[in-house]
Amino acid sequence: MPRPEELRPYPQVMRLDVKAPRPGGHHHEADPPCAPSVWDVLAGGAVMNPAYLRVSHNAVVPDPSAPAAYELPHGHGHRLVLLSESDPPGHLQLTELVADATGPVQVQLPTDAAPQSYSPVASSFYDTVGIMPVRKEWEVWRFLNTTGDTHPMHVHQVFFQPLGAAGVPYLVDGRYSQDTHSTSQPLVPDLAAVGRVFDAHETTGWKDTVRIDPGQLVTFAVRFDRVGRYVYHCHMIEHEDNEMMRPFVVTPVATAHGTGHPH
Repeated sequence: MPRPEELRPYPQVMRLDVKAPRPGGHHHEADPPCAPSVWDVLAGGAVMNPAYLRVSHNAVVPDPSAPAAYELPHGHGHRLVLLSESDPPGHLQLTELVADATGPVQVQLPTDAAPQSYSPVASSFYDTVGIMPVRKEWEVWRFLNTTGDTHPMHVHQVFFQPLGAAGVPYLVDGRYSQDTHSTSQPLVPDLAAVGRVFDAHETTGWKDTVRIDPGQLVTFAVRFDRVGRYVYHCHMIEHEDNEMMRPFVVTPVATAHGTGHPH
């Protein structure tokens, strides 16, 4: 039971509606020949919470036919993280980048007209904290996967929404060196390819994990509500246990670290 005097919130509850078995559906080998399927159909609605809104980022012209959306306020922060692997393959890393006119990493974001320069600030789990969001302030996080694997990226202490309808494919093969944390050629959108379209469940509710396919950029909107030290990581245990994990600190106010509203 909720305890208002202790400021405990009501528990989050997920509703599952179970319909009748599907005709000709899958049957377990132990079922009698005429028994109904043990695999019932879950029939949740497209949006479980009628108050749910999709988050929008820099919408140029609102689409009146689209569902209602919440436009991110101006002044929100931006983060850019590269997912990379050593050569020869084996060691995976998350490298946090910050804009720097003399930086060794060249990346063209989908909103940029040309590649921009960035510098790595951290990549090992034991490096300095590079991401310090301010509590209750919106941020846009971007994960760019330069590896050949799919990585389900999980962020602690928060729910978030992928922005847009799909990931953005990039030209990444052989362009980024994890050893030198530099690019030999800019990482740019691949205009000849199509990104992974988000599944329905990824856009009809808040998430804590998002799938980043090889050579794709995925962007999501996030806002933290509790101050403290947390981590984000790949949810494949072999990857997270081998340093594909980074700490971040949620602060009550912007700090001298300079990460209050980074771009």
